[in-house]
Amino acid sequence: TDFPDFTRFVYRVRTGSSNARFSQINEVNGLSNYYIAFGFSDDRLMGNDNVIICKVDGNIGSVENRFNDGFNPVLLSTTYPNLGLSNDTISFANGVLTCQVDRLKRIANNNRYYDLNNTYYLIVAKGGVSGGKNY
Repeated sequence: TDFPDFTRFVYRVRTGSSNARFSQINEVNGLSNYYIAFGFSDDRLMGNDNVIICKVDGNIGSVENRFNDGFNPVLLSTTYPNLGLSNDTISFANGVLTCQVDRLKRIANNNRYYDLNNTYYLIVAKGGVSGGKNY
């Protein structure tokens, strides 16, 4: 499957004492069921990264906190897919996917939830969604 390229991409972050507000706006063409993701990596390669996925599937938006176990993004918590995330807003209109979310900087005793008081590389990804699964 061919995925549309990002024709425009905006990423912003505002930090507070205990959380960070992330905003990502992508202009996409071609798919209505789509995801955008951004994450934090110790290196410049995919794998062992903490990733936030924003997706729209069947006009329903959702945000998930995942960990890339190799190339497989697994939920940090199956009970709480949005662990550490709050105040999320997702919209898809006129070919523009927008995601805003607050993320706690740190959660104790979870080594897959990266502490934003440390320095990481920013990674981004995009793709289609079908039946709730990213591809």
